[in-house]
Amino acid sequence: MGKYEPIIRIADLGNLTRAAEALGYSQSSLSYIVNNIEQELGVKLFLRDRHGLTLTDAGKALLNTMVQIEALENQLKYSAQTLQTATFHLGTLLEISTAWLASLLRAFQEKNPDTHVQVSQGYAYSDLIMGLQRGEIDCAFYLQELLSNDLSSLEFTPLYEDTYYAVVPLESPLAQYDTLSTELLLQQPPFSFLPPSEYFAQSPLSDLFTQFSAPHLTHTFYTNDITVLKLVESGLGFSVLPGLLLSGCDLSHVKAIPLSPSRHRTVGLLYRAQENTRSIVHAFLQVAKDLTAHWPVGLEEKTF
Repeated sequence: MGKYEPIIRIADLGNLTRAAEALGYSQSSLSYIVNNIEQELGVKLFLRDRHGLTLTDAGKALLNTMVQIEALENQLKYSAQTLQTATFHLGTLLEISTAWLASLLRAFQEKNPDTHVQVSQGYAYSDLIMGLQRGEIDCAFYLQELLSNDLSSLEFTPLYEDTYYAVVPLESPLAQYDTLSTELLLQQPPFSFLPPSEYFAQSPLSDLFTQFSAPHLTHTFYTNDITVLKLVESGLGFSVLPGLLLSGCDLSHVKAIPLSPSRHRTVGLLYRAQENTRSIVHAFLQVAKDLTAHWPVGLEEKTF
């Protein structure tokens, strides 16, 4: 019940006792509320006679404004409740789902229990951009290295510096090294490089992948990096994969080796610019910041 609801109800019923019963107050409590509002406004709102209460001229002049205030307050409460029970649409990719998603969603829903989360996993970063621009998702994990001028309507917050690793079978001669240079990888036999999903898309490693290009790769395309990892595990070749993906996988049958010089990508959240951003996006962003601040920097610091 809003502040002016007692005034509106008394004006409607014309009787203090009946209004008190309808509102669940005692007559004296309701009278006290009316007196306080009259003192606050500095005008008398009701005339008392043997027939009950009737509005004064000032009361009649102010009643419509009070009704509007109550309507706006009810709309405000409704909007707040709608936000509390709204659906939050998150866009993600496989490596984020593998490493962070379970922990993120658990922490987010502990703080926002009335918010339903819907996760959309894209096959490529372009899928996430399209979802954001169409309003189908509220925010998405993205790479800072892929930001361009045509994304000026979107805002990016960096979260984590993700390291790339060469992943080789345990029986490979490469497994003896602590770091692997591009030159050494290029000396490997033909057909041994297994292109990850980033190979055929815009990638922070596009310059590196170009050096691995060969005719036999033209028809070799793996949309799922877990498949690539399994192929490496089977001894069919090597690949280059991000640490976030590897951190959620069983690496007991492969070796993940840092590149030399080291290569990284910056993972963060991409969302619509400030004026169009829902408060629930900022709530999720804070949870993501808290979680990623304590995430190990590299595979060397993580126990599997």
